[in-house]
Amino acid sequence: MRTLINFLHRALLLTLLAPASFATVTILTHPSDQVVEAGTSVTYTVAATTANGPLTYQWDISFDGSLTWTALADDAVFSGTTTRSLTRSSATLDLDGAYFRYTVSDPVSGQSSGRRLYVIRDLAWDPGATDLGTEVFSVPPENLARRDYFKLTTEATSVGAWRTALRVATGTADIFLKQNSAPTSTSHYAYKSDRAGVAGDGFVVPSASCEAAQTWYPGTSLRLEYVTLRSSSFPARQDV
Repeated sequence: MRTLINFLHRALLLTLLAPASFATVTILTHPSDQVVEAGTSVTYTVAATTANGPLTYQWDISFDGSLTWTALADDAVFSGTTTRSLTRSSATLDLDGAYFRYTVSDPVSGQSSGRRLYVIRDLAWDPGATDLGTEVFSVPPENLARRDYFKLTTEATSVGAWRTALRVATGTADIFLKQNSAPTSTSHYAYKSDRAGVAGDGFVVPSASCEAAQTWYPGTSLRLEYVTLRSSSFPARQDV
């Protein structure tokens, strides 16, 4: 019995004297989510510091809303995969919604965090000849909310109004619209369409507010459900 008590006492002392586990890497600057047009380059940069030796870096990618991750390696399109700055030389539509995660480590501990990439999709001009529309985008739900961004170049119309850039065909999502740059937050937009719970939400902008050869960027708000987006027209609706 005394032997057992001595053993337990020694184990307790070792536990109390063991060094506490804590993070020794400090993140000074996190990268941000990126919104870019297809074909352009994108870079994520993290700044970190430590007092415990050299830092190492590893960037990973996730296509399923950050559930699973794959380590990146330098190749023809990715560079800096083991440095503080990751660069993708040309963003493609298959990367839309992907997460990029950094892991910064020293010999004692590490820190990880993921950031998202949104790739802007081009919308074909819809002259408003029918309500059916021209293009459909079905976006499945994820474990984390996301946004969707689109680009539209206006053309001359003979019907007296600029037709819808985008509408929600099924599900619900708010739509925001901005000229010349993407509406990257719900406080930076020119027009907003947010009929709560209404499938078919969308835009018609008066011709006085739009001319041919202008560039407009529609974008959806954060949402979790399955949403179908359609480029089409709403002759009877107008959001200004």
